[in-house]
Amino acid sequence: MATRVKRSFVPAYYQIAEDLSEDIESGRLAPGDGIPSEAQLCEHYGVSRMTVRQGLGVLADAGYIESVPGRGSFVARPHLDTISLEFREGVLGNGKKLEPRLCGLEVISAGAEVAEKLGVALGAKMVELRRVSYLDGRPVAHECKYLPYHRGRPLVEREIKYSAFPELVAQVCERNRVKVRVNISAGIAPMDVVQALSLPGPRPVVLVLEQSVLTQDDRVLGWGRTHCAAEHYDLTAESNPFWEGL
Repeated sequence: MATRVKRSFVPAYYQIAEDLSEDIESGRLAPGDGIPSEAQLCEHYGVSRMTVRQGLGVLADAGYIESVPGRGSFVARPHLDTISLEFREGVLGNGKKLEPRLCGLEVISAGAEVAEKLGVALGAKMVELRRVSYLDGRPVAHECKYLPYHRGRPLVEREIKYSAFPELVAQVCERNRVKVRVNISAGIAPMDVVQALSLPGPRPVVLVLEQSVLTQDDRVLGWGRTHCAAEHYDLTAESNPFWEGL
């Protein structure tokens, strides 16, 4: 294990994860190789066992290592039959950013679909958020999202306009950590989307992104759909399970 310069502004667990990821990406540690033991890492970095485990947890979550009970941790072998799709809200596959415009915000009573998706009672108070995103002055995406209504916890218009939906949900629900699930499909645009995006034809096909924001134990906090003009969206997936840097 190479000796590296310590950076005072980087948390110790983060530096452990970053150093080991560099060893793996450079080939100094190959798939199947064992990584230093917790005791060795504690001694090398001068940190507690809890800090070491936190760093190893970051590596495991990212797919760099896997643990074998009673034996230790080993460099994971890439699963080339599994692809990872990168999706960034408000950004097209080619990297072009969209300009969101708020077109509707109101408190509503949850209908059947919204109540089912969010696991709330029919008629429960929800915030309905509607935005249209533009590319070079042309509307290309229409989103309709739902999140819990909390009396006395207002949403600031600027935050609503520019923040990604998961960030809004985390803020409203006072959650430090949430996760996002996105389902991608093709569908026929409903009439309000046809009008908002000025789509041609009587039954235009659009890309439908159904997004759920969840707690770590899979409780749904927010849900909604984005209809996208298909000709402006492309999504790329790669088989590399490792992330680029920490």
